[in-house]
Amino acid sequence: MILLLTIILVLSLVGIFVLAASMFRIKKALAASESDLMKKSGEFNKQISELAESNRELESENKKLQDIQAEQKEQIDNLKNALKPDSFDGFFPICSNCKDIRDPKGYWHSIEEYIQSLSEADLSHSLCPECAKKLYPDLFDGDKKAICLKWKTGSDKPM
Repeated sequence: MILLLTIILVLSLVGIFVLAASMFRIKKALAASESDLMKKSGEFNKQISELAESNRELESENKKLQDIQAEQKEQIDNLKNALKPDSFDGFFPICSNCKDIRDPKGYWHSIEEYIQSLSEADLSHSLCPECAKKLYPDLFDGDKKAICLKWKTGSDKPM
C-alpha cells in the first residue's frame, strides 16, 4: 500500500511539474503576446497620429482650393458682366456724316443695326422735338408743343 501511495504521490508530483511547466509556457506566451500587442498598439497609435496630421493638411488644402474656386468664380462672373452684349463701354468709331458705326472687323453698320447686334434691345424710330420742328414746322405753334400728330392710314406724313 505504501508503494501504491508512493506511486500516486510521484504521479501527482509529475502532474504538478507538468502543469507548472505548461503554466510557465503559457505565461511566457502571454508575456510575448502582450509585448507584441503593445508594440502593435504603439504602431497603430503612430499611424493614427500620421493619418490625423494628413487629414488636417488635406482639410487645409481643401479650404485653400475652395477659396481659390470662389475667387475664380467671382472673376468669371466679373468677366461675364464685362462681356455682356448690352454693355456699351468703350470707343465707337462713327461716321461724322451718316452716323454709321465701324465694327472691330472694319465693317460699317447703321447705328440701329449695330446696337441691336450688341444687345437684346429693340429699337423704334421717333423724332426728337427739335427735329420734329425742323421737319414739320406747320405742326408747331411757335415754340410750343406740337398741335397734333395724327397720321393718315397708309401715309408717311401727318395730317
